[in-house]
Amino acid sequence: ESGKMITLRSRIYIGFVVAAGAVSLANALWTWQTQDWTRYVFYCVIALLGSGMKVSLPAVTGTMSMNFLFVLIGVRELSLGETLVMGCLGMFAQSILNTKSRPRFIQVLFSVASIACSSEAAYRVYHAQWPRLHNLEGPIMLLMAAAAFFAINTFSIALVIALTASK
Repeated sequence: ESGKMITLRSRIYIGFVVAAGAVSLANALWTWQTQDWTRYVFYCVIALLGSGMKVSLPAVTGTMSMNFLFVLIGVRELSLGETLVMGCLGMFAQSILNTKSRPRFIQVLFSVASIACSSEAAYRVYHAQWPRLHNLEGPIMLLMAAAAFFAINTFSIALVIALTASK
């Protein structure tokens, strides 16, 4: 009985994150804009290469890549659409390339959706107007964006692990 409840809870949560990520990415694509295609493609290629540089995480089967660094560069230098697409492509590459075992489709989908939500949160924090009213600029805004990214990304992944693996 309790195993079914955990499964139901995890499915509901996974569905929620996937839906939120899909809405976030769809909105970003709908409002897509780029100033410099050459620069954007260069950033994407570098982000994809960085996604291949993975560190294994203890006690879970996941990995962490350098993808977050490129999301933060995107937050500062690119549009929301460019940043989300670059982050999602990087997470997709991280999920399927150089893996010890082939991930399930839902795991890849969840990871990409989680990165979309985390990246949008970081972008919105960095570009918010209220901190600028208090003279918060540059590195402090980037630090706040990084904190938002890590908080949402870490929470979403920790909760799905807690719900599906009881860890």
